[in-house]
Amino acid sequence: MRARPSSLALACLLGAIAAAPLVAPTVAVAETRDGPGYVLEVSTPPSCKPGAASTATLTLRPRGAWHLNTDYPFKIELAPGAGVRVAKPVLRKDDARRFAASGADVDVVFTADKAGQGDITATVKFATCDDASCAVHKETVTISAAMQ
Repeated sequence: MRARPSSLALACLLGAIAAAPLVAPTVAVAETRDGPGYVLEVSTPPSCKPGAASTATLTLRPRGAWHLNTDYPFKIELAPGAGVRVAKPVLRKDDARRFAASGADVDVVFTADKAGQGDITATVKFATCDDASCAVHKETVTISAAMQ
C-alpha cells in the first residue's frame, strides 16, 4: 500500500512551484529586417560569459508566395568587432541547422574576450523566388550580445 501525500505537503509543494522565479528566455530577437518577400531575424542570448562560446541565430523566413532559392550560393560573411572571435568567418547552407525552401536557421558561434558589448556584423546573401521570378538579396545586420 502506497502512502498518499498529506494535504499540507501538497499545499507546500504547490506553493513552492507558484513562488518559483520565471526562467529568463534563452534567446531574444534583437533585430528584424522585413524585406520584399522575406523576414530576417537575429536572435541572441540575453547575456553571455566572456571567454565562453555563445550562439546567436539568424533566421530567414520567406513570406507569401515566395520561397528560399536553395540552389543560390547562400552565404553569411561575419566581421567580428574588437575582442570578439567567431568559430567560422563564412557560413554557407551546409553550416545551417535548417536550410530549405521554407526558410533557414543558421547558428553563429562566437566568443568575447571581456565583459561589455560584443558586436558582429553579418552580411547575408541569398535569393528568394515565386512562381514568376527570383530576387537576389544582400542584408547586413548586427549581432550584439551583452557579455557579463
